Amino acid sequence: MKTVVVYKSISGFTKKYAEWIAEELEADLFRKEKINIAILLKYDIIIYGGSLHAVGISGVSIIKNNLNKTHTVYFYIVIYIENFFIIYQSFVD
Repeated sequence: MKTVVVYKSISGFTKKYAEWIAEELEADLFRKEKINIAILLKYDIIIYGGSLHAVGISGVSIIKNNLNKTHTVYFYIVIYIENFFIIYQSFVD
């Protein structure tokens, strides 16, 4: 299955995790600002990483608003608080 890792990173932590995940899975890697729905539709599995805000995961709307149930999507966030990382992931099928 063709896999892509997409991320939106402000501080660089999410980018680093995206790079690790993409390398381990031998997946393609894109910054959220560099992709569009036509690119995403080429993949079977989409892994998206972004920071968490009160309204949800930063930048995730491109996936949420455009993909149907034919794609497997994983979300992850990286939270950095006082030298402590919290990594949260969820799965949407």
